[in-house]
Amino acid sequence: MMLKYIFKRHLKKRLVLIILSLGTISTMFWILFEVLSLSTSDKAEPDIFLRKEKLDFANIPKIPQTNIARQKFNVHQNLSVGRPQTTIDIWSTVGLGDYTWEHILGGDSMHVTDEPAKLIHGDILFKYHGEDNSFDDVSLDSAYVLLVLNGRAEERLPYTRMWLEKLTSLTHLRAAFLMLIGNEECNNEWLLQYLKNNGGLLQKVFITYDTPIVDNRQILQWPLGSATYRGFPLEDQSMLLSADSRQYRCNFLGTTYPGSSREYLVRIIETSHLKDYCYVKTRQLWEAEETKESMEEYIQILQQSDLTLSPIGKNIECYRIYEAAAMGSVPVIEDVRTSDRCSDRTLRVLKDRNAPFIYVKDWSELPEIIRKEMKLTPEMIIERRKNLIEWYRRFKEDLRQLFFNELEKSL
Repeated sequence: MMLKYIFKRHLKKRLVLIILSLGTISTMFWILFEVLSLSTSDKAEPDIFLRKEKLDFANIPKIPQTNIARQKFNVHQNLSVGRPQTTIDIWSTVGLGDYTWEHILGGDSMHVTDEPAKLIHGDILFKYHGEDNSFDDVSLDSAYVLLVLNGRAEERLPYTRMWLEKLTSLTHLRAAFLMLIGNEECNNEWLLQYLKNNGGLLQKVFITYDTPIVDNRQILQWPLGSATYRGFPLEDQSMLLSADSRQYRCNFLGTTYPGSSREYLVRIIETSHLKDYCYVKTRQLWEAEETKESMEEYIQILQQSDLTLSPIGKNIECYRIYEAAAMGSVPVIEDVRTSDRCSDRTLRVLKDRNAPFIYVKDWSELPEIIRKEMKLTPEMIIERRKNLIEWYRRFKEDLRQLFFNELEKSL
């Protein structure tokens, strides 16, 4: 028994020594590895490169053109070997910036505190600064800047002009670009003086609405998009491809103004006995902000409607068109020129890209449209919905490439 005890005790001591030795060797290897790493590494990479530093960028698969699930472009897509050669700072004061950044460009919507969101395309690093920033935050060393501003209302123009004129204070500025919510009556001639060809600083302008100053060279038309400032979300297309029939043939939710075509539309629905097929909810006063409940109701109705009725407001183009398309509900648009200042080619940003929408000149056409809808089989309606969702995905991809191409040509 005594020999057995001595043997066990001796064995335990040997095991402890072996473990301690292994620990010491591991520690030495770890220290050696750290020293070698410090001696061979360059300066710390920017945060955007640390996220996926082991990624093989050359082998990232491209998004298939036939995939109609939700597209969230990888921040490293199209990343060339090495670091970006150019940085473009995007400064936005309106919701159009968020729509463009997240819905079209596929940028990250999650902002790190006091840090811009980042996206890389080719040799360009884009930094997106949202609406909480002011021009005082812009670095005087910025070489390339894109501003997203509001030129819709006359009372907003002094603030918009202030941003444009302060570009001259950027001592290292090499190129400036503008994305603008244009005037709803297409009164945008004030902008021309800021173009580079006229002695200004702007290389390119992307502008909403059918303004005649669009020349597809310096000035390009841009979609109004969805109302992200009211909380409209990025759609999840995979959730919209259900084979189930939707509850409503059509819907209209909106503000009705006395004597407007919206009031006429509601009357047509009532007198033609279409309330059994169409969801209608109106209000008398426009509200800039939505409650959480009202936005959830709006999205749910879009998702449960085959068609979304879009009567004109101050302009033919409105957020409802893009929000309906995003949710797989075909927009039925009152296709009427709303101002003599606007182009007679209405909704060209959509029609030039073959938007699969329904256009009417008068809401008296609605009963016939609903009659035709009643003749469609569920399979035909579901197939149309899939085509609409796929079209909207390609529409955003087309604009994404247009945006990148136009900026690259100006660098």
